[in-house]
Amino acid sequence: MDTKEDEEHVGHHLEEMLKNELNHVTVTSGPLGHAGRDLQQIILEQCYSFVCVNVMTSAFEETQKLLNMLKESHLSVLYPVVVISVHFLDYKSVHFDHKMENLMQIRELAKEVKERNILLCGLLIYYPQDEQKLQDSLRQGATIIATLIKERNSAFIGQLLVA
Repeated sequence: MDTKEDEEHVGHHLEEMLKNELNHVTVTSGPLGHAGRDLQQIILEQCYSFVCVNVMTSAFEETQKLLNMLKESHLSVLYPVVVISVHFLDYKSVHFDHKMENLMQIRELAKEVKERNILLCGLLIYYPQDEQKLQDSLRQGATIIATLIKERNSAFIGQLLVA
């Protein structure tokens, strides 16, 4: 998965699956710089569940942008906000050790935002080239995400789950 179209395709599929599971969740699968105004509107609507799909890289740049916007909005003062940072692993394109090292940053980031009543978890989904396997992985990921959002359990803060 190495194109913007792939990123949007996978993000859209995951969003559709989540809509079947949850009533009010926001999925971001593109750069937040373009969606900043949309995100401001979502915050005004008081959405408390976000899924940030990071397809192209293992870095948390987009997730960090989202977290910064949420911190500035003070949305989490009254009710915990759940943010799931979803990352796709393609064994062929990135060395596993390097990607996992980057993904382990989620713990530090989660500790930092927990003080603001933002619950951050990570989800790792293996991205196979086969469309059927991708659908199965996305379905499992959607189930995990739905459970994390419904439960809002602080025990999962900073954890990297695998679908």
